[in-house]
Amino acid sequence: MGRSCEELAWRVEQARQHQITFSVEAHVGSIVPNAKIGAASSRRGSWPDLTLDYTHFTRSGLPDRAAEPS
Repeated sequence: MGRSCEELAWRVEQARQHQITFSVEAHVGSIVPNAKIGAASSRRGSWPDLTLDYTHFTRSGLPDRAAEPS
């Protein structure tokens, strides 16, 4: 996960330099397996914005409220 975090931080910086938005999508099986982790990580500043697609979590049986960032 450390390498992934480093790479994401680099991409965030590159996006900022070019004034474009960079975001990741939380989904089961990724380094951002749920929206709560993604939202907490994105608040740290060196992480990208979070894109949320409820269908990734609905398919796993989670209700919408469980998928929402807090």
